[in-house]
Amino acid sequence: MAPSSTQKTTVTYAGALRSINSPDVRADLDSACEQLAFTTSRLMENFDYIAKQLHTIDMSGSAPPFKPKWKSLRKDFKDLLWNFRSNACFISGRLKMFCTVVLPLSARNSSSARSHDEKLRVLGSFMSISADHAALTRNLVGSAMKFNNSLNTFHTEFLRFARHRVSGGQEELRELAHKLADFEGNIRKYVLLRDGNTRTLTG
Repeated sequence: MAPSSTQKTTVTYAGALRSINSPDVRADLDSACEQLAFTTSRLMENFDYIAKQLHTIDMSGSAPPFKPKWKSLRKDFKDLLWNFRSNACFISGRLKMFCTVVLPLSARNSSSARSHDEKLRVLGSFMSISADHAALTRNLVGSAMKFNNSLNTFHTEFLRFARHRVSGGQEELRELAHKLADFEGNIRKYVLLRDGNTRTLTG
């Protein structure tokens, strides 16, 4: 009887090793890293662009200054990026260990007790590192959520101010409010993407 098209295929350690080391997988990873670096750079540029516009609004003295709060958010985001980068380096090292040590060792055919014990030691060490890193990742996810909440609070306060001022003819505030909304959405997507990838790789 022919196997069902929906039947799951068991992946062997050797097969997984070949897949991870394939040129296509490496090319996809390189492309994803380049895109992530580009997105990060654009987000920081947008932070600075909005800061200039907020400075102009602050100079009018029509509301409590927004720029100092925005600069504080920028610093928090920059710190978050640094932590993401450190986390990524840890994940990179973990993946390297998995590809160069854990998978090849697991794929090795040997029935000796010594080989079996060696595999258990390596796998145990790898799982211990993974558990420690998962705890660090949970803290990073918490920091990311806290930043998102702070950014949302700033956006809400600015919208409240902008709605009042737009009625007085200051349409440029409407445009800046839209830019802030788009920027907050992009930040949220970026942070969720980083968190999602991190959770997947540390899960």
